[in-house]
Amino acid sequence: EPPAVPGPDACAPLTGDRLPQVHGRYDLRLPADSPWFDGPAGDEPFEVTGWIRFADGAPPSALALLAFADAFPPTVLNTLDVGWVPTIELTVHVRGRPAPGWVLGTFRTRFLVDGLLEEDGELWGEDGRLLAHARQLALILPRR
Repeated sequence: EPPAVPGPDACAPLTGDRLPQVHGRYDLRLPADSPWFDGPAGDEPFEVTGWIRFADGAPPSALALLAFADAFPPTVLNTLDVGWVPTIELTVHVRGRPAPGWVLGTFRTRFLVDGLLEEDGELWGEDGRLLAHARQLALILPRR
């Protein structure tokens, strides 16, 4: 089942100068109590969950799911002192076509080893259908 989060209207738009310029193409909203804002608690994994759609209101397509899977901020961006988290490998398995509207994404990292992180993600339709799941390997680069 998809994660239980407030609807997009009850979430805050994700903004900030640490986000890449491409984020201007998306309307990405996170719950106010998201661990992404305050960092993980205890032994919990790094995690980001929220709603996404195109900023211009265009309906999502199956191909858009690939972009959405890479559009969420890295799970460690606001919790570790990192400069850039480039993707080394991204695999997205599309499981269904999205309906017009919002897509719910949830991404978590359980392992950080030797400057590399893995990030597992799911994309869900507003109707609760799994649309895609993803796995990403990324490099953590220090802030310059």
